[in-house]
Amino acid sequence: MKEIEKKYLVKDIDLKKYKYIDITQAYLNTTNPTIRVRKYGNDYFLTYKRKIETDKNIKIRDEYELPITEEVFNKLIKKREGNIINKRRYIIELENNLKAELDVYFDDLEGLKTVEVEFKTENDSLSFKKPDWFLEDVSTNKNYTNSSLAMIHNIKDMEKNNEKNNISRHFK
Repeated sequence: MKEIEKKYLVKDIDLKKYKYIDITQAYLNTTNPTIRVRKYGNDYFLTYKRKIETDKNIKIRDEYELPITEEVFNKLIKKREGNIINKRRYIIELENNLKAELDVYFDDLEGLKTVEVEFKTENDSLSFKKPDWFLEDVSTNKNYTNSSLAMIHNIKDMEKNNEKNNISRHFK
């Protein structure tokens, strides 16, 4: 399956009215292709993602997701590269039948919030008008891929890197 998405940093918004699901995930391989194990609520998955090169400011990947058991998840997560990522995902309806997946990170990534929007076509992603609570587009910034985030041991290291690269600070 082809995944076409954009990823942004976000302003603080009131999340009380939105439903959420807690996610725990880790990477068995953090380079291309990435291989991830994930607990999504009470479900477990093994996911393979391979980046497709594009000259546009969008992220396009081949993605294959397979259901696994809790037992398999628990065995595989021990074989991870880097840290376990814990986050809470809020689903927010947008215009044109789009959904924003807003992730609030915990533990080593406490204070980071990102939002992703998936599109059916590249043209849909290129014509997307972001809501005012979306900030910088970090879709092609490798520092904000979850596989890169899994390798961060301290959010302050990421903040220093952002300052060095002139990326605004959007952490608590």
